[in-house]
Amino acid sequence: MIVLSAIGRDRPGIVAGLVRVLDEQGCRLEETSMTRLAGDFAALLRASLPEGKDPDSVRNSLQEEAKRLGIQLTCRVPGEDETRGEEGGRIHRLVLRGSEKPGALRRVAEAAARHGLNITELHSRRTGSGARSLFTLTLQLEVPYAQAAHRFAGELETLEADLGVDLEFEPEAKARV
Repeated sequence: MIVLSAIGRDRPGIVAGLVRVLDEQGCRLEETSMTRLAGDFAALLRASLPEGKDPDSVRNSLQEEAKRLGIQLTCRVPGEDETRGEEGGRIHRLVLRGSEKPGALRRVAEAAARHGLNITELHSRRTGSGARSLFTLTLQLEVPYAQAAHRFAGELETLEADLGVDLEFEPEAKARV
């Protein structure tokens, strides 16, 4: 297994270059997450290596391609003991909507951590401007057990009132992939 993170100015060909190298090395993509923010591209990829393949040769090929693409690339080979998130808990989604409140994300993230919930995805978006702007924060959380979700939901009620925002917290409809 190899995990890569890439960041750089967005332009056509970054994804094609990275996956071409992985394909040429006989790797199989397991998970990917890619996005563009304000003209910058960011990606996380997890790929399995063919049996007997030297991770350093894959890493070297990827580094050469990153240099050609003008992006920063970090490659890591996870240890066999790194299983957090593999078995996982039940996935929940939290959506916060309202006017932007300084510290809202910090308070939600701290509450999640207190109850043992792991934030596995986070997206934020601001629409409109001035007094008419709306802030939306969407989190995907891995919940280790039902009681943790229940306690976290109780704390969210307090946060909702304190922050003056709408919070929706519920299990994902689809199973964990």
